[in-house]
Amino acid sequence: MKNFFQQVFSTNQSDKLLDLILNEISDFIYVMDVTNDEFYYYYINQVGQEHLDMTDWQGKSLDQLMPTELAATIKGHYQQVIQTKCSVTYEDKVWKDGVWMYGHNIVTPLFNDQQEVDKILCVTRDITDRKMREDDLKRTNELYQSLLQNSGDAILILSKQKKILEVNPAFETLYGWTEQELQQLELPFVPAEQKEEVDYLLNRVLCEEATPTYQCKRMRKNGEVIDVSVSLSPIHNAAGEVVAISSMIRDITKQKQEEMLLEDGKARHSSLFEFNPFPMIRIDLNGLINKVNPACEEKFSYSKHQFKQMSLLELVADDEIEHARTNIQQIVQGNQTKFQTKLVKQDGESLVCELTASPIVVKETIVGFHCIIDDKTEKLAMLQAMQKSEENYRLITDHSLDLITVHDANGMITYASPSHASLLGKADKDFIHQLLTYEVHEDDQKQYKTAFYQSLISLQDFTVNIRKWSIDGWVWYQAKGTPVAKDNGEISHVVIVARDISKQVKYQQRLQEMAYVDHLTQLPNRRLFEDRFSKLLAFSKRKQKKFAVLYLDGDNFKEINDKWGHDFGDKYLQMMAQRLSSNVREEDTVARLGGDEFALLLTDMDKADEVTDVANKLRELLAKPCVIDEVELQSTFSIGFSIFPIDGTTGDTLMRNADQSLYLAKEYGKNNVHAYEQVVGIK
Repeated sequence: MKNFFQQVFSTNQSDKLLDLILNEISDFIYVMDVTNDEFYYYYINQVGQEHLDMTDWQGKSLDQLMPTELAATIKGHYQQVIQTKCSVTYEDKVWKDGVWMYGHNIVTPLFNDQQEVDKILCVTRDITDRKMREDDLKRTNELYQSLLQNSGDAILILSKQKKILEVNPAFETLYGWTEQELQQLELPFVPAEQKEEVDYLLNRVLCEEATPTYQCKRMRKNGEVIDVSVSLSPIHNAAGEVVAISSMIRDITKQKQEEMLLEDGKARHSSLFEFNPFPMIRIDLNGLINKVNPACEEKFSYSKHQFKQMSLLELVADDEIEHARTNIQQIVQGNQTKFQTKLVKQDGESLVCELTASPIVVKETIVGFHCIIDDKTEKLAMLQAMQKSEENYRLITDHSLDLITVHDANGMITYASPSHASLLGKADKDFIHQLLTYEVHEDDQKQYKTAFYQSLISLQDFTVNIRKWSIDGWVWYQAKGTPVAKDNGEISHVVIVARDISKQVKYQQRLQEMAYVDHLTQLPNRRLFEDRFSKLLAFSKRKQKKFAVLYLDGDNFKEINDKWGHDFGDKYLQMMAQRLSSNVREEDTVARLGGDEFALLLTDMDKADEVTDVANKLRELLAKPCVIDEVELQSTFSIGFSIFPIDGTTGDTLMRNADQSLYLAKEYGKNNVHAYEQVVGIK
C-alpha cells in the first residue's frame, strides 16, 4: 500500500488515479502533506469533501480547517506516526449538524526517497451507527443489571435447555441456594410432584404461548415449604428468537396465612350473625336491607327474600321515621348509635325496639352497617304499668314470664311473682321472707349481694348474671335490680326482674367454642391445636415424657373438588375427620389446620416404630373408599411425623420437622408415612 501511494504521488497522473480509485470508497480518505511539522491537505476524496462541507481546502493547513481543540488532538496522532514511522489507529468524535459523529481512523505514513515521512494517509470510517448500538446495548445491560440486583422479587434466568443461568440476590435470599450451587442442580426448589407441571409451563413459554401468573408451593434449601406467585416470560434476541426464559417469583406465604385467617374470621362472623338470638340486619348505605338472620325472620314474620326488597325505614312506624332517619345519619358518619323506635311486624303489630347500629368499615371506607334489635315491648309495657299503680304492677307481675321479686333494704323477699312456680318448681309463697340469695348458686351469691347493697347506696340500677335452681337443674338468669326511694330519700324497696338467658349463655359458649373449633369438621382448629401443643410440650418436659406430632396432607383432594365440586369435597373432609377422631385415644388430639391438612398429637409414644404403626393404620383407614350422595370417592393421605424430644424440643422445630417428613412422604410416591429420622438419614 505504501509503495502504491508513493508511486501515485510521484507521477503527473496522481490526481486522476486518486479520483478513479478512491472516490468510489465510502470511507473518508485524506492525504496530508508534511512540511516543517505542519500538516496541509494534499488530497481528499469526494466523500471526505462532502463530510468537511468545503470546496476551498487545497493546500490549507489542519489548523485552518479544523477547530483548535480537534486540530491539536489530530496533530498529536500525526506526530506519533512521524516519530514511530508506523500506522496509528484511534477513534474520535466530532459535533456535526447537531449530533455526534464517531469515526474510526487509520493513519499511515508515506515515505519519500530518503525514507522520510513527507505525507500521511488517513482513512476514516463512520462508525456512528455501531457506537449508537453499543451505547444502547450498554444502557440496556445496565438497566438489566440494576433490575436484577435491586429487585425485591426473586428473578431466575433459564436457558432453552431449562438450565439455571443466573439468579438475583433476592432469589438467593428467598430460597437459600447460591447462584453457584443452583447452576449444578436442576430446579431443586420445585417439589417432585410439581416438576412435570413446571416442565409443561416452560415448554409453553419456549413456544411463545401465553402463560399467566400462577401460585404454587416451592421449597427452600432448609426444607421449608412456602407459597409463591410465579410469572414466566420469554427472552428474545435481536432476531426475535426465544433464547432464554425469565421468571419472577414473589413470596406470598404471609398473604396466604392472612387469607386463611380472613377465611376463619368470615366463618366466625357468619356464625355470630346466623346464630345470634337477637334479630340482626345488615344494611347498605342507601338504607336497603341485604341480609337478616333467622331470629329476625322469626321476630317480624318476613322471609329473607321479602327483607331484601325492603329498606330499614319500611319497618319503622310512620310517626318514628324522622327520628330513625336522624339516627341512621349518625351511623353513616361512622358513629355507633343506639336508639329506641317502633318497628312494625308483617301482621301490623307494633314493637318498641332498641336498635344498636355499628358501621361496617372495609379498607377505611364505610360500606354499610349492622343493626342488632332488642324487643323492649314487653319490658316497657311492664314498667309503664308499674308506674301507674301497685294493682297494675301486681297484675303484670302475676302474669309475667320473668321472675319478679320485691326486696326490703335487708334483701328479704316481700313479694315473688307466680312465675316462680312454673319456672323454678316452687310456689311463690315459698320465697316470701327468704333472703336475697335463696336458691342462688353459691358461686354467684357474693357478686349478687355486692351489687344489691351497692345499689342501695348509689340508688343506681344494677345487672348481674346468676344461676337459680329449678326443676331442670341450674338455669342462668339475668337479674336487673331497681332501687325505689321514698320522698325522704330512704330506700323503700328494690324490684328485681330476672329473665332466663340460657339461650344467650349457650350462644356465647358456642361462640367461644367456634374460636377454637373448625366450623366444617368440628375438630380443634389451628388455634386450639397450638394451645394443646404448648401445654403437652410443657407437661412432657416437666414429666420427661415423649410424644409424637403427625402432619397429614391429602394427595389428590384437589381432584375431588375439581370433579365433584366443593360440597362433595367438604363432605369428604368431614368423613375423613370422623375416621381420624374415632380411631385415636381420648387423650390424643386430632385437629384440622386448613384445607386438607390435619395434625395429630399422640401422647406417650416412645419409639418411631410405634408411631409408624399408628400412622400406617390411619393412612390405610383414610384410603378406604367412602360413599357420598351415592358417589364412591377414594383418595389418599401422606403422613410425616416427629417425636419429642428426639426430633426437637420446641413446638416450631417439631412442626417444621414433621412438615419436612411429610414432604419426603409425598416425594416418595404419596400415600406414605415417613419419620423425621428418615429425613435425617437422607440428608
